[in-house]
Formats: sequence, structure tokens, C-alpha cells
Amino acid sequence: MVTRMKSFVKLFGSILDSSIWDTPGHIKLVWITMLAMADKYGEVDSSIPRLAVRAGVTREQCEEALKCFLSPDPDSRNKDNDGRRIDEIQGGWLLLNHEYYRNLMSKEDQTEQSRLRMAKHRSKKRDEV
Repeated sequence: MVTRMKSFVKLFGSILDSSIWDTPGHIKLVWITMLAMADKYGEVDSSIPRLAVRAGVTREQCEEALKCFLSPDPDSRNKDNDGRRIDEIQGGWLLLNHEYYRNLMSKEDQTEQSRLRMAKHRSKKRDEV
């Protein structure tokens, strides 16, 4: 039996304003698949054929998407790495802006946890009165 690590990715609504959203559907599918496959360091461990299968696209479409992600994007809102989204690493790819969004997610989660703690505290105070 193969045990697979469960992954979770928070998809920010700002992706809809990203230049990636202006690309053909198969490129978006590969991108979202890579987001879902990435480990906590932003590494996607896969081969092109396996990534294509997981994204539900042809190998050629997957290769086109990877070429897009490896290339500079002058329209990208993130100017780091000339707008490139990935780098090739041993065994797959590295999502270049993964750490930024992971940290952003952590800040949002902390804010939400604080809000919930305060609501619980206020409810407890109200019940004491």
C-alpha cells in the first residue's frame, strides 16, 4: 500500500487578477495542479508525463505550460525572477513565490485565530454577566 501525504493549498482569490488567468485553460490546470502537489517548501516532485496525467492534459500541453512558467512574464504582478513562476530542480520544479504566499497565508490564519479567540472571550464575559 502506498501512503500519500495529504496536501492542502490555500488558493488566493487574487489568482483571478494574475496574468496566469489570461492563459489557456490547460496552462491554468497545470498551474493549479502544481500548487496542489507542492510540498511545504514549494517543491513539486514529478515527471512531465505524471504531471500531465494529474492535471488531465496532454504531454504537449503540459510542456507548453512548463515553458510558460519557466519564462519571464512582463505582465506578472510579482517582478521577482522576472515574473518566472518556477525553476527546475532535481526531480521536478520549485514554485518561486511559494514562500511569499505561505507567509501571507500564515498572517491571515493568525488574524483569524485571534478573531476567534476574542469572540470566545467576549462570549464568555457576556455569559458571566
